[in-house]
Amino acid sequence: MDAKAETSEILLTVVIPALNEEQYIGRTLEHLLKQKTKLVFGKDWEIIVADGGSTDKTVEISKSYGARIAHENTHTIAAGRDAGVKISKGKYIVFTDADVIPDEFWLQNMYDNLSSGKYVAVVGKILPLEGTLSEKILTEILNIISIVLNSVGINMAYGNNMGVVREYYDKIGGFNIHLVTSEDTNLIKRLSKVGKVKYDSKCKVSVSMRRVRKWGVIKFFFFHFTNFFNEYLFNKPYDKYEPVR
Repeated sequence: MDAKAETSEILLTVVIPALNEEQYIGRTLEHLLKQKTKLVFGKDWEIIVADGGSTDKTVEISKSYGARIAHENTHTIAAGRDAGVKISKGKYIVFTDADVIPDEFWLQNMYDNLSSGKYVAVVGKILPLEGTLSEKILTEILNIISIVLNSVGINMAYGNNMGVVREYYDKIGGFNIHLVTSEDTNLIKRLSKVGKVKYDSKCKVSVSMRRVRKWGVIKFFFFHFTNFFNEYLFNKPYDKYEPVR
């Protein structure tokens, strides 16, 4: 990034937590840089990869795409996301994961919502990346549940497809970095107390199905569905999460 870009006002930051994601992160970053948006990379928006101590080429690959690196050693995804926010320059922060392919208008749609002044956060729609029929049915069920719950003020969020206004993120103290799971639900739940959260189906990302294929559709759905309500109703999300690489 040149000196002129450094002095420009960064409007939006994309934060991606990662740990040993060399097989996937290059593709994610490539699609981010091909976004159809009025924002100019390096001038108006930036990418931060929050690395949790990768021993592969995750950091090297990320830097080759112009991403800045935040380092964290807590090894929770919440800590990774928060570490990225702490070094970010954007007024608006959007979160995704290292194995996600964003829709080509994802960044612009996120920015339009967050910069409108109407919302403190935005959550979007997930699609299966190269999904089977059962995986497409699973994600569609999750999206329908999200639409219904959000319509009645119960905000269901996905950490790989959400955005926040930095001012309000700071106001509530950001992510609870000690949570192993459901850090996204916890954050959005607290943000909803200080402003309006919008569900926008135009903010779409395609998500790797590697976890679904490792666990199976039924286990995956049951885990995440029950965990959402454990956090939302009882503030007691699961404290263990099997990593899948």
